[in-house]
Amino acid sequence: MISSILIILATVLLFLFSVSKFSQNIERVASDRLKYYLTKTTETPIKSTFTGFIVNTIFQSNTAITVTLVGLVNAGLVTFPGALGIIIGSNVGNTLTS
Repeated sequence: MISSILIILATVLLFLFSVSKFSQNIERVASDRLKYYLTKTTETPIKSTFTGFIVNTIFQSNTAITVTLVGLVNAGLVTFPGALGIIIGSNVGNTLTS
């Protein structure tokens, strides 16, 4: 029982550490062009939902999109409402492509 709890705790800590490192690295490498495109594609709910739909049809993975968005929001490259729109669009895209 205790070993299971420790494994779960270690897994969560590893996940949080990796999201933090991803955010730091993406902040350092992000160019002005990437910031511009991310801002333009998430400035309205319709645009961000459509962006999520398109990204999901390309990558076919809601989990990868969501984890990447957590890092982008943490780095300040995507707003929280924009990320929500992308996640909703990604879920719609996943439903339609299944």
